[in-house]
Amino acid sequence: MDDVLTILAVADTHFAREPGPDDRAPLPASPLAIEWIRRAVSEARRVASPDVLVILGDLLNDHRSPRSERDRAELAAALRELPLPCVIVPGNHDGDPESAWRAYGQQPGALRARSEEALRAFESAASGQDAVVLQHSPLHPPIDSAEYPWMPLNVEDILAAYDRAGALLSLSGHRHRGAELARRNGVAYLTCAALTQLPFPFYLIRLVGREIAVEKRHLRLDPPGALVDVHVHSHFGYCAKDVNPDAVLARADLLGLGGVACVEHAGQLYLSREDYWAHRHVDDPEAVLRATERGTDRMERFRADLLPRRSERLFAGVEVEVDRNGRLNLLDRDRNGWDVILGAVHWLPATAGERTRDEMAREFMVVTEQLVSQGIHVLAHPLRLFYQKKLPEPEHLYRPLARLLKAHGVAAEINYHINRTPREFFEACLDEGVALAVGSDGHTLSEACDLQPHGDLLRSLNVPPERVFVPIRAASGASDGR
Repeated sequence: MDDVLTILAVADTHFAREPGPDDRAPLPASPLAIEWIRRAVSEARRVASPDVLVILGDLLNDHRSPRSERDRAELAAALRELPLPCVIVPGNHDGDPESAWRAYGQQPGALRARSEEALRAFESAASGQDAVVLQHSPLHPPIDSAEYPWMPLNVEDILAAYDRAGALLSLSGHRHRGAELARRNGVAYLTCAALTQLPFPFYLIRLVGREIAVEKRHLRLDPPGALVDVHVHSHFGYCAKDVNPDAVLARADLLGLGGVACVEHAGQLYLSREDYWAHRHVDDPEAVLRATERGTDRMERFRADLLPRRSERLFAGVEVEVDRNGRLNLLDRDRNGWDVILGAVHWLPATAGERTRDEMAREFMVVTEQLVSQGIHVLAHPLRLFYQKKLPEPEHLYRPLARLLKAHGVAAEINYHINRTPREFFEACLDEGVALAVGSDGHTLSEACDLQPHGDLLRSLNVPPERVFVPIRAASGASDGR
């Protein structure tokens, strides 16, 4: 291998899309295993740029299930779509290893049989190579095979082969609670805990020469309950896929959020798909009224679907913009009853043709002032417009924008969805006394409630809890937030 290698390691995903009474395993089957793998890959790529993903066995929950072949095919297809090369090791729940390797498009490894011949072949291939060896069952430190059966019968022979080959690192799964990095005769051994068991751990392993650094991370927020995702889209969104309030709230619970707000673009609720993507809610001030007069808008349907679902942890809201006359694209009759109103600048009115960078910056500030002065609670993805236009960050606007938000009591949203998130802007917000909100801007279930980067930024900025915006359940009027 090269001098530097970063491995993302997960273990024991125990995937079953529809677990049944015939599925048997010590760890409950996980319908969310594919989503958890995607989340681990996304988070790992954010913080470490891994070179490879390894999955250390028991990918399926029960190979004896009549649904297992379908589950294996779905999992294999998902792994092929990941933006990382993937190496899998079949485990005892995956059935015949040859079939498993074929299904995932990989070649058998040398150690599965653990025969004397296979061990000699391994030694010959690995000697002097700083090899990283993978197997499902842990080898060291020893564990009680009564607690965890399916251990190799010739563990000492395998360990001796690793010693003679001068292996660098052995990675295993199987033991769901995992074990810390341990060394034996110069070989390092790490047993990875189960990805689909709280707090949903995954491992980043960085190898520099023969130096090994292991970082254990979790998908679940720590401490749990501290953050509320104010920005997750719904099944009414033209730009959303597979999200719905019940499933989103379930993920908020699993991932340790204090709550979640399901919101939708007002423009998408009022207008047809074609009119919205032509941004007629911005360029044509009468488009919303015409849609309501025709009876084609879906605002009341959205209200009727979402508002009865609200609870102390599930909030409801809308995401609004202003039209070219500076009016919110939210009718007066529809303003009340939301727990949170997000404002966003997705487009500038198409009235001035092509703009220079400075002209766009000036018009952006005019439109943003119109937006924040009309009772919104949070400015969503505050500077996305410049990212979308592939322009440098407008650093000269950080302080004026923060002061504008402070003047109108509007929070600034930390948002990493197709977005740059300049730390210096949020530092200016804190200096000016602006509250910060956190939003995943999730359009899919695998994006919803992902607040790890937001939590990292809040911690690095030393933001006190009272400076983090959370919605307040609205009664008859719109929430003031806090």
